[in-house]
Amino acid sequence: MASSPLRTRFHEAGHAVIGVRGGWHCTSVLVAGLGEAYHGASGFGLLKHPPIIDTPVRGELRERVSSRVRLKVAGEIAAVKVTGERWDVGCWADYHGSPGDPGARNLAGWLLGTEDPDRISQAVAEVETQVAREFDDPILWAIVEDLAATLETTPQMFGAEVEAFFSRHGIPMPRLEL
Repeated sequence: MASSPLRTRFHEAGHAVIGVRGGWHCTSVLVAGLGEAYHGASGFGLLKHPPIIDTPVRGELRERVSSRVRLKVAGEIAAVKVTGERWDVGCWADYHGSPGDPGARNLAGWLLGTEDPDRISQAVAEVETQVAREFDDPILWAIVEDLAATLETTPQMFGAEVEAFFSRHGIPMPRLEL
């Protein structure tokens, strides 16, 4: 199964909306077609501290890591809401990470202080359920739908365009942390 343009737009819109609401500065939202398959990317600042299982996560860092887990799963949850189908292969990096950017499972393990795959899977599933409930809010979902529609006509949004989109919806863009 390849990702469709619709699925890809909602996937990236889900990342962007939950990410910005969670305090992450969104630098870009992109979708592009490769033949019959589509891919996308949403750019956010990276975590300043790489996950280290033996290091406890406390205070503000715990909140940042938790919001990053939500951001990571939000793309797939938004796409499933629209298509009714999961696409685990296409969302591999969101869940398992890529060089320099840990995935939801890596981050959940860090929060829990474990590498136990069953505990991590349960924690990620709970976050997915929470994000799905957020998307049941008609006001929030309308923002996701609007961003997905905007990506149909403007498939590459950067900096000021992304900030203007969220500003139109009354959501201030968090500051970029360097």
